[in-house]
Amino acid sequence: PDPRPSSRGTAEQTRRQRVENRLQTKLSEEGLFQTLLKIHTEAELFLQERGANTLFLALGFLHWREAASSSKECIAPLLLVPVTLKRRPNKDVFQLEYNGDDLVQNLSLAARLKTDFGLELPQYGVDQSVDAEEMPPLKNFFEAVQACIHRQTNWFVDPNEIFLGFFSFSPQFAAQRPM
Repeated sequence: PDPRPSSRGTAEQTRRQRVENRLQTKLSEEGLFQTLLKIHTEAELFLQERGANTLFLALGFLHWREAASSSKECIAPLLLVPVTLKRRPNKDVFQLEYNGDDLVQNLSLAARLKTDFGLELPQYGVDQSVDAEEMPPLKNFFEAVQACIHRQTNWFVDPNEIFLGFFSFSPQFAAQRPM
């Protein structure tokens, strides 16, 4: 038999890659465009007015409760990646790019969990001098967080949950970086 992939297999692989590289959302195409346009405009305005980027891609979320008997679920991001949302000229296409700034661990969450529950969240160890390809796998970090919270009732980490939005930090937390 011919060891080369058939054109059908190649077409299927290409289709699968396109699907895997597309944003999956509950928004309609028009709703997504309007949302991204608003985020893009607000991010540029904030950067111009204050000189600071507040647009982040939040990766991995902790779902937790104040008390085991509580019906109210709290949700908090674990890692924040500073990004830029670019719009291609004359097109309704947006591109999300890592802007090169340091990743930020949710230190407010870490402080709250330590104070209120005595939990010491693991640090996402990043040597800021290494390339992104050399950074520790996120999977390991999310598993370490899950191990940290495993005794808490109705708490879990969703490593596949992401959110694009604006985050700002108090000066005490902005000065601290993951090691």
